[in-house]
Amino acid sequence: MTQAAPHSVSSRLPRPHPRPWALLGALSCLLGVACSGAASSAPPRTPAPAPDVADGSRDPSAPPPQQDDLSLPPADAAVPPPPALCASYGSAPSDVSPAEGGGSCDAAALAQALTAGEGSARTEEARADAALARDRALAALERCPAWPAATLRALRAELAPTECGDVLVEDQLTPGAEGRARELDETLFALGLAARLRRLATHPPEPPEVHDKPTLEAYFQERLFPWIQEQSAAIHQLAERGARLRGYARGVVAVEAGMADMRFVEIARAAPIPQEMQDDPELRTVYYGTLDEALEPRKRRGRDAALAGLAELAEVGVLNDARLTAARTLLSSVYGGRRIDALDRLLLPGLVPMRVTDSVELTLAARVPAFYAPWFLPEPSGTTPEQLLRASLERGLPRHLRDDLRSRPLDDATALLLARGYVELGRAYFRAQDFAEAHRLLEGRGGDEIDFHRALAMALMAGPRNAADMIARGPRFADALGNLGPLDALASSSSYLAGHAAYDAAYLRELVAPEESAAYWQDLAERYTAAAGKLGGDAESEARKRAAAARATSESITTSQRAR
Repeated sequence: MTQAAPHSVSSRLPRPHPRPWALLGALSCLLGVACSGAASSAPPRTPAPAPDVADGSRDPSAPPPQQDDLSLPPADAAVPPPPALCASYGSAPSDVSPAEGGGSCDAAALAQALTAGEGSARTEEARADAALARDRALAALERCPAWPAATLRALRAELAPTECGDVLVEDQLTPGAEGRARELDETLFALGLAARLRRLATHPPEPPEVHDKPTLEAYFQERLFPWIQEQSAAIHQLAERGARLRGYARGVVAVEAGMADMRFVEIARAAPIPQEMQDDPELRTVYYGTLDEALEPRKRRGRDAALAGLAELAEVGVLNDARLTAARTLLSSVYGGRRIDALDRLLLPGLVPMRVTDSVELTLAARVPAFYAPWFLPEPSGTTPEQLLRASLERGLPRHLRDDLRSRPLDDATALLLARGYVELGRAYFRAQDFAEAHRLLEGRGGDEIDFHRALAMALMAGPRNAADMIARGPRFADALGNLGPLDALASSSSYLAGHAAYDAAYLRELVAPEESAAYWQDLAERYTAAAGKLGGDAESEARKRAAAARATSESITTSQRAR
């Protein structure tokens, strides 16, 4: 007789199929549920460094987080060591500043350091070499008096591979450092925690080649379970330290803690199963369905932490950022059908390319991440607000810059560019408030691009309030969109953006399409076909593909309804 499955799993499985024995109950270790054998005690629950209120914002009346010791302790034994490449990033800077050696020690030198190696970065290997060249050039400037102490070290850690962060910051996190803002210390500390979180829950013990029941039982009990427990405890400890931080620092740790938790979900899904289960489609289907249900608590924990962190990054104005990309990709994978990146497929007109310039200000604005801009960008001199904003959008929409622009009268070109920045924030983080701000900025103004962005913002400002709201609503994205009339009107006009408007109006309708309406899907096919006729290149090809898919869906629904 086969061994009874733990808990209530056996009641869900069709008899007389063999039961999934201890496998499912064992994998519940991933959820913080007590396990037998080697992992007899439950791993501690990873606390999501969540916001103070449910919508992702912070309650201004809440007391500030408890201040904590910001010295980085030795890494837990469960944390894998930094990759070998981190040794190159950990090189100590010179004890002599460039200024003392007769070299440059100003914004121009920083701009030159940030562009080191850029021209040759066409392959993955060349990009890695360019990143290392940039780090070495930045390290040479660390002793410059032009910037607050340790700010360049924070910038280096931000731009280096995430998993190397603790190597770069640990010698800066000494108790009682004088003359440094708490915000900088928290940022350095967060980058160190983030590096260790990035290295956790990445490489589970190699499974055995033989997938019979006794071999897999031994693998789970003797190797996988202890590893899970150790990794989970380390994630918990690091996330708890990060939850005491504030602002951007808190967000960085929350995102990494959330991703570490969600990686457990993917590890569980990829865990080997016995051959008897692989050979039985029905049993295999039941197992994976039950496993997904069991993984839900871990998924939610990782999701909530990641979304809380993304809310902090959104406030800073982070856009073109590797951590943001990684978090959105993982959220979309774990929550298939509720894709936080769904709005990336909207068709927008291209930004005016950055012009080759010798301007130090614009070079820095285009390369310094949004959070660090106030530390490293010099006072504007000889550049227009529009030029500075365009350069900044290469990396993000820094809070200090958007606040400054919102407080002054703007010409149409600058207002359009700022609105575009809010649209980009809105679709990266699914924040309705950003679309509403874009719409406000463009009210009473005219022109093809202004009309397009205002119409798109109007359609989206009534959608999900934020990414948490979107995921909670499920695959339908929203019960309704805002007013699509302006997009439809633009699609019927002679504007050079008519095709863009037609495509986006069709795509947004697809996001809220009812599953059982053949007529709705047929209408979508016609809308995409009309959009394709006004587009060209890759956009036209994509519109025709979507038209064909919508038409096929309509036909499938019709066939299914006739068969009933």
